[in-house]
Amino acid sequence: MSAPYVNDDEVAKLCGAGSDLIDDVSEEHANTAKRESQADAIVKLAAGCTLTHTSDGVAFATMQVGSHRETRPVRRSAFKGWLKREYYLSTCRAPNAEAMTAALGVIEARAQFDGQRRDVHLRLAHLEDRLVAPAWGLSSQTSPIRRPF
Repeated sequence: MSAPYVNDDEVAKLCGAGSDLIDDVSEEHANTAKRESQADAIVKLAAGCTLTHTSDGVAFATMQVGSHRETRPVRRSAFKGWLKREYYLSTCRAPNAEAMTAALGVIEARAQFDGQRRDVHLRLAHLEDRLVAPAWGLSSQTSPIRRPF
C-alpha cells in the first residue's frame, strides 16, 4: 500500500531533517537494518502491488497512488520512481542503484512467473483533431499519437 501524499515539511519531520539520523534510530531498528539488504527492503515494498505480465512477457505492477490505483511497466521510470519514493518514506534514505537493479529483477521475475497473464490496454481519447494517450510518467500529461500513413 502506498503512503499518502507527503509534503516536504512532513518528510522533514518524518526523517528528522536537521538532526543526526543515526542517533535517532533505535537499537532494534538498527539491528534489523543491518540484516536486511536494501534490495530485500525494496522487494518487500512491492509486496502490496499486484504483479502481472502480458502474453509477450512484459511485467506490470499495479500500485496504490494516493486515492487511486495505477498500472505501470516494472522497468519504466514511473514504477521505479514510485519504489524509490516508498523506500525513502520508509527509511529516510535513498536506495543505491545496485539495490534498485537487483530488486527490479526480482519484482519482474515474480510478475512474469507468479503473476497472472493479463493484457494491458491503453486508453485513447480524441482531442480536437488527434488521438492522445496518457504519458507513462505523469497521469495529467498526454502524448499525441501519429497516424501511420
